[in-house]
Amino acid sequence: MGVLKFLILVSILPLEDFVNIDFSSKIALRGLTFDDVLMIPDASSVLPSQVSLSTTFADSFELSLPLLSAAMDTVTESRLATQLARLGGIGIIHKNMPPEEQAAQVAAVKRSEAGIIIEPHCLDSHATVADAKRMMAERRISGLPVLNNGTLVGLLTSRDLRSAEKETQSVSELMTPRNRLITLKVPATPERVTESLADEATRLLHKHRIEKLPLVNGNDQLCGLMTLRDLRNRRDYPNATKDSRGRLRVGAAVGVGEQDLNQRVPALVEAGVDLIIVDTAHGHSAGVIEAAKTIKAKYGDSIFLVAGNIATGNAATALAEVGVDASALVQSAPPEWWQAQVYRKSLRSCRWPKHSRTPRSKLSPMADFGTVVTSARQLLRALTL
Repeated sequence: MGVLKFLILVSILPLEDFVNIDFSSKIALRGLTFDDVLMIPDASSVLPSQVSLSTTFADSFELSLPLLSAAMDTVTESRLATQLARLGGIGIIHKNMPPEEQAAQVAAVKRSEAGIIIEPHCLDSHATVADAKRMMAERRISGLPVLNNGTLVGLLTSRDLRSAEKETQSVSELMTPRNRLITLKVPATPERVTESLADEATRLLHKHRIEKLPLVNGNDQLCGLMTLRDLRNRRDYPNATKDSRGRLRVGAAVGVGEQDLNQRVPALVEAGVDLIIVDTAHGHSAGVIEAAKTIKAKYGDSIFLVAGNIATGNAATALAEVGVDASALVQSAPPEWWQAQVYRKSLRSCRWPKHSRTPRSKLSPMADFGTVVTSARQLLRALTL
């Protein structure tokens, strides 16, 4: 419609009048795209190994790598979110799936790594080989504690199942029984992994050449599970984005509809999501503001809330007033606007809205690169601005 109006205007105006039209009055602000900016080298006394890119979203939410993956069905599901969190960023699981499936994706990230698996998946002592295979396949795990009325009686691994003779065979016949099982006694379920606990668990795992270490109390009740893989990841990924229990952090996108607010959000919270993004093309709208207000009223500071996309200071102020913790700044250019090498962002890309940080809230701004970043130069320039 805009193009049609423009063509009609051209057809009815004399050429000399059209040339004299002042289009500059329609431009609210002149600015630059990332590709219009160059970084000027300067003297440095800092070694590359000393550089820190860590940033703070909120008082208890820090990222060693200030990157969030796009909440798109071609970009982020549990596998990418897991690896990005290990590297210090955070992945945002897309919403183009049923609520229960998205919640399962979140749960997969939360369970992919933990200092201590507080509530490990378990089998009853009367379970069959078929039950064990089904649970291992569904949960993508290789070992299951076996319980009898809450008491640890054994541990079953995928290696034990190789000797199974039939699907109806009891797991009690194949598991490592309690009297041969290596465990670590703790007075109560630890809230987090301390250095001393990690060292002792690593010592036992290496000494006995095992991969899983159940934690039990004085009554042989299961308090948790530690794995060699998690301890190695703790060593190999020291900058991983983790919660207070040592689990990887993960975010998820939601819409503004009733189904999302009544079903999707509660399912995500129950699965352990750390960050929720109210993901829309236009964040300065009544629907987004009401959705953010509803989520904050119900969950408060237990959930880190992001909303967007926005491009003005007024929008940032409106979101801050309803308790949003961060906003996605800049609306992405649609695919039909892409250039040959990479689509160019509008004038908003290199400029935060003047009031994006309001005096009423520590609203954190986030630069939205859109769908693709084909050049590392754009990322580096964004980090320097």
